[in-house]
Amino acid sequence: MNTRLRPDWVRGFLEGEGCFTVSSKDGGYPRFIAVQKSPEILRMIRDQLKIGAVYPNHHLKYPCWIWQVANLDDLVVLIDFFDYRIEEPTKRKQFQKWLKAFRVYRNGSESSQRKVMNVRR
Repeated sequence: MNTRLRPDWVRGFLEGEGCFTVSSKDGGYPRFIAVQKSPEILRMIRDQLKIGAVYPNHHLKYPCWIWQVANLDDLVVLIDFFDYRIEEPTKRKQFQKWLKAFRVYRNGSESSQRKVMNVRR
C-alpha cells in the first residue's frame, strides 16, 4: 500500500519533530534531522520527498530511528518544501538562523567554516 501524506501534514510533523542543525564537528555542515521510535513514518516522508536517509541510531538506552537530510542539493529541496512557512515561532527562528548558515556554507568560501560557526552562536 502506497500512502501519500498531505504536504501540510508533513510540514507540520517535521516542524514539530525535526531539527535544523549545524554540526560543530565537521566545519559547520548544515543538516536536518527528525527522530522517531519507529522508522515507518520517516521512511514514508523520505520516499515522498525523495531526499535524505533513514537509519537506526543503535543507542542501547534510547533506541530510535533518524531521518537525516545532509546533501546540499537535498537541503535545497527541503527548503523549497517548507517554502519558508514555519508557523511555530521558536522553530521559525531556528530555521532562519540555520538558513543563514546554510547559505554561507553553500557559498563555499575559504572562511565559510568560520562564518558558519559565528552564525551558530
